[in-house]
Amino acid sequence: MQTQNIQNRLKRIETTFTDSLYRDCKIAADRYLVAVSGGPDSVALLRLLLKVKDRFQLTLVVAHIEHCMRKDGPDDSLFCCELAARYNLPFETMAVDVVTHSKTQKISLETAARELRYDALERIMIRQQCKGLLLGHTADEQAETVLFNLSRGSGVRGLAGIPALYMKRHRPLLKIRKADILFYLEMHEQKYCTDTTNRDTTFKRNRIRHKILPYLDKHLQTKMTNTLCRLAASMSEIEEMLVNQSLMALPDVVKEESGGKIVLDINRFSTYFIPIRKYIIRSCIEKLSGRSVRPDFAALGRALAAIETAKIGNKTTLHKNWKLVIDHDGIVIWNGLQDQFDTKCSAGECVWVTQQFFFQSQLIHSPQNDLFKKSDKNNQFIDADKSGSAFHIRTYRKGDFFYPLGMKNKKSLSNFFTDLKIPLHKRQEIPLVLYKDAIIWVVGYRLDDRFKITNKTKRLFHLEMRELNS
Repeated sequence: MQTQNIQNRLKRIETTFTDSLYRDCKIAADRYLVAVSGGPDSVALLRLLLKVKDRFQLTLVVAHIEHCMRKDGPDDSLFCCELAARYNLPFETMAVDVVTHSKTQKISLETAARELRYDALERIMIRQQCKGLLLGHTADEQAETVLFNLSRGSGVRGLAGIPALYMKRHRPLLKIRKADILFYLEMHEQKYCTDTTNRDTTFKRNRIRHKILPYLDKHLQTKMTNTLCRLAASMSEIEEMLVNQSLMALPDVVKEESGGKIVLDINRFSTYFIPIRKYIIRSCIEKLSGRSVRPDFAALGRALAAIETAKIGNKTTLHKNWKLVIDHDGIVIWNGLQDQFDTKCSAGECVWVTQQFFFQSQLIHSPQNDLFKKSDKNNQFIDADKSGSAFHIRTYRKGDFFYPLGMKNKKSLSNFFTDLKIPLHKRQEIPLVLYKDAIIWVVGYRLDDRFKITNKTKRLFHLEMRELNS
């Protein structure tokens, strides 16, 4: 009877794994990278994958990341290397400096380790030409993550915990308990490494694992890990619905998408329920960043507060450089970085101002009467005797002013842009052509009156700013 119970338990573990691999992780026949730390979870993941790799037509590559935080770390790397060799699998290892990254980025050791680990695995995955990355997170880690996110005040996404499939990351052990993992390894007499830092309760996740969850199990008289995993499953369903609803709403609310920037119609945006609004913003950032940026619950709350005011110029930070700005043309979501161009050009030259625009100037000694009719947003003609032949093309700076054509008084460029209702986020994109410190031409909008052509003009400069493919 005992032997039968053991066999039944092993079969249940393998069936759960296989089902999750197929249904939750959407694994198909291809080449995959398996992240192996040497600990029980990742070693069990590899053993289970080896059992089904022929059925799923999988080609496996093993990767180990050395975090340089423990003296016995190299021993783990050697163990993983030997494990891969035993099963004739390709193996790669990479070392990362977690402590230095934590200090320079001013983040916790846990966060630093996670960032560097995934970055290293992504690079190995590309180098090895793998379709995806297989990771050994278990049901216990799912519960810990949900409780961790709950303590941070996370929203639906945080309470949904770790996704079984996100981008190219697959986690087929999320429905298997740690106890089952250890049982599986014991029954197969499979050795593994023990990370002593997993017992260090100075790390918040370890405190949850070793103190808080056992306390809740004892005093609430419930299996808290199972309860938290059920919560994650329910929240994951709601998360999927909100994501789909936000994606369906995007065509209705997006006014413009270009240059790493999305502009939303503020009036249409405001007709949606608040949760959908948050997910619209989140979907925009994930789309622009290639899903590498995920703003948190607090950032999305700040974004909605800024939008609620509808005050032009109101802005908030969503994640690092990523900004949300209320502008004349709507809600602008972008990475907060603009091309700062500053270049020189002499008469007769053609220079690239940005990857998108090129500028050229040409001296015309005998101007024809109908030549001026060719002036447009990309072409202007100025009196060559009122400027030198060395032009300066740059972006807008605070304090800039010029004398708009037809006006005798100077006007700040800021007020000029405001009068024309040029959105704040587009002002740095407008090229300015200068001679010395004087603005000659606000490209696409207005010439400076001081450089205009008169009936006394004898020589012209033809200035042209052309957009690629225009």
